Amino acid sequence: MAVYLDEQLDDEPMFGIVARYMEMSPSITVERVIPLIYGERTRPSLLGRNYSHVAVETKSCWGLTSKEIIHRMTLFPYVSSLIDEKASDDLIGEMLVSRSRGKKRNGSWPALGCEGFRYCRRCIAEDMEQGVPRHWRRTHQLPGVTLCVHHAEFLWIYNASKGGRYLKFVTPEVAQTMGVSPMVRESMDVRKEAALQYAKLSHDLLNGRVRIDRRYIYEVFNEKIKRRLKYRDHGELRKSILLIIENCFGGDYLGCVGYRGTRFPDCRRLRGFETSRLLWIVIFATMLNLIERDPNLLDDCRFKAVYGNAPPENFRRRPHFRARPPVECPNTLAEHGAGHIVESAAWRNSALRCACTCGMRFRCAELDVGIGPPQIKRWGEAYVREVKRLRSAGYGPTDISKMLGLPLRTVFNMYSA
Repeated sequence: MAVYLDEQLDDEPMFGIVARYMEMSPSITVERVIPLIYGERTRPSLLGRNYSHVAVETKSCWGLTSKEIIHRMTLFPYVSSLIDEKASDDLIGEMLVSRSRGKKRNGSWPALGCEGFRYCRRCIAEDMEQGVPRHWRRTHQLPGVTLCVHHAEFLWIYNASKGGRYLKFVTPEVAQTMGVSPMVRESMDVRKEAALQYAKLSHDLLNGRVRIDRRYIYEVFNEKIKRRLKYRDHGELRKSILLIIENCFGGDYLGCVGYRGTRFPDCRRLRGFETSRLLWIVIFATMLNLIERDPNLLDDCRFKAVYGNAPPENFRRRPHFRARPPVECPNTLAEHGAGHIVESAAWRNSALRCACTCGMRFRCAELDVGIGPPQIKRWGEAYVREVKRLRSAGYGPTDISKMLGLPLRTVFNMYSA
């Protein structure tokens, strides 16, 4: 059965084009058309798979390559702007093949925004005025976007989880008959200016105008806040950052965009392309821009709630520069012997992080009087050699653990080191 899809309309995603085809051809069997186009039974996705098959099936009507379809009709350009080149190549490689043939990847495969499809009422009204079918826009489906960048109007949303597998392939016109709702109601606290800045940055990411290095965005954001706020406790710092986000975006913003957590993730450890992870990367980048424009966002008076509404002069602070006390390396097997002072030490998150030339890494928690005992994170090559020597001498792991003071699990890890 031949399928001749319509040409792509303004910024229209792939699933929207398929939905328009099915709406204009009510006599076709949906269960046959979707597998024919995609090469497998599938749900609508803003990324998706098996575009090598899609390119073959649409060759007579579009004549586009699989990569051209991916760049023009999916959110791949947006995701690609937030990941490195290797991860981008891996992602597009997986999008070219079917789920059954593609290798598994760490992290969830992104349906990316398919819990709800969004549209701008003014964009839909312009479609009607121009005599073109009402259609979805990719920009409106980006994680965290709550308003249209062209009209600065809050979006409406269709809950795609209502229908079955194929009922999710719907156009905005059909979605309106099935029930839609505003993303942001009048009773909600959402700051329009910050939401607009977020939407504009997301739009630029989708169109390749900017890139965000997510390996460093959290570190830059965190260090900028810590240098300005100088809070002593790490938990208070996190509360303060969430309060800044609430002051900028409004107390209901995260709920509007579907984030239900109570904490923000560490972007240095973000893997995969889950919606919530991409959302926070762009939030951090937007916040840096907003703070640059309005440094008053970091005024002390804005953080009273973190300290029980105490006046700013009573906030607990850490000094600009804390003295680093001399710390002896606890490595008893290294050539430097006992009493050796580690060469590298730095304060971080209320702890002194230490690194010795012997390879040992450890941290000492900050106490009211001095520092606590060392918590060893890496034992160094001298311990690895000694563990292997004792093992070859016939000692068991439990004996080695007691003799060297090593955790039993660490002894097993050193066996294969």
